[in-house]
Amino acid sequence: METKKIKQAIIDKKDELIALTKDLIRFESISGKEDEISEYIQDFFKEINFYVRSIDKNVLASEKKDNKDARLILNGHMDVVPAENFSWDYPPFDPQIIDEKIYGRGSCDMKGGLASMMFAIKILHGLGIDMGSDILFTATVEEETGGVNGTGKIVGSLNGEMCVIAEPTDLGICIGHKGSNIYEITVKGRSAHGSMPQLGKNAIYYAARMIIALEDFKFSIEDDLLGQPTMNVGKISGGTRVNVVPDRCVFELDRRTIPEETSKSVLDELNRIVNREKANGVEAEIKNIIEMLPVKVSTDEMIVRLLKKSTKDVFGYERDITTMDGCTDARFFINKNIPTVIFGPGKKDCAHVSNEFIEINDLVYASSSFASLITEVVKNNKKN
Repeated sequence: METKKIKQAIIDKKDELIALTKDLIRFESISGKEDEISEYIQDFFKEINFYVRSIDKNVLASEKKDNKDARLILNGHMDVVPAENFSWDYPPFDPQIIDEKIYGRGSCDMKGGLASMMFAIKILHGLGIDMGSDILFTATVEEETGGVNGTGKIVGSLNGEMCVIAEPTDLGICIGHKGSNIYEITVKGRSAHGSMPQLGKNAIYYAARMIIALEDFKFSIEDDLLGQPTMNVGKISGGTRVNVVPDRCVFELDRRTIPEETSKSVLDELNRIVNREKANGVEAEIKNIIEMLPVKVSTDEMIVRLLKKSTKDVFGYERDITTMDGCTDARFFINKNIPTVIFGPGKKDCAHVSNEFIEINDLVYASSSFASLITEVVKNNKKN
């Protein structure tokens, strides 16, 4: 079926796509609290006679039962970050439409992307497109807290040929992202009375020197697409009372990595920076709390070529090849040797902010692109 006809079918039922997006936003699905939205998505696919499985709230849906070897996996996460600590002009879980934008927590990251995928599948099913064993939809939990219980839990049983994740990319074709290593650095000094600071070793002072050294550090490596690594100290605590020289200070560092680095090289570099700022009687212990590897796929991969063609058919021109700084669940699929790209509606800088929104026009283009991609995958499989 021609992409033009599929896109028109989506445009004709745009109100349903909007309603679906708003329904998903209404669920206050903070990481770990995805029960209700999971049930909603399961019911959505049951209504179009798809086979649905739930693995610890993660949803897997396809036309064929027990479909673990799909050619194309469509993936998105159901959870969102909290909204109560932000200043909102509109209720974060009561979506509002203003100036052709839907406002609400998760609208951009990534209820809009989820809705676009789900609606594309529903439209194609209604048009009689046989997706059979070629397509598997997955909606997962807890991506915002690392994804181990979400995509990390289900990917072991999947053997797909390729995958697309509907994270917000402003409808660019994202072929990679940086990794993230989270380190906890504990600085240990020596306590003393606040009136005699010379008798102690102020752990906060030494932590501060280390933090300034980290801020001033200049990276000498760079990836041709992902750019240079970055680091950010985002949390610090220390001291017990103002009149006591603190003997302990702990800060946390978010170190964004690129494929040219290894876990060992990153840790060795961090140790060198920190150790230069120590003094006799001061210790610094570095603990790696989280490690999420960087990923990048070749533009020659089938999923990239198919998505380039599909989006060109929808937009009338080729979409940009991009990368992103933040981490996604793509690493789970790529580590399973399933080539994965990220493509979805929403501005990259709109995620996790107050007054988060998604443009309705982007929902239509995204859903049309996913539908076009699915038909390309099905068509190519029949040729083979």
